[in-house]
Amino acid sequence: MTASVLPIKEKRSKSSKTVGKLNRDQTITILSQQDEWYKVKKGSQIGYVLIKHVKK
Repeated sequence: MTASVLPIKEKRSKSSKTVGKLNRDQTITILSQQDEWYKVKKGSQIGYVLIKHVKK
C-alpha cells in the first residue's frame, strides 16, 4: 500500500461509502481486478480499493 491509510469502498467509485480502512503494511486478499479497482477481502470485510495504492 502506498498511502498511510487507505479507505475500502463499498462500490467501485471514489464517492462510494467507505466501509473500512487499511493501514500501511496491512495484508489483504485480492479477489479480482475490475478496471482501476481491486476487489479485496480484509478479514470478513469485502470492498474495493484503487489499484494504484496497492503494492503486490
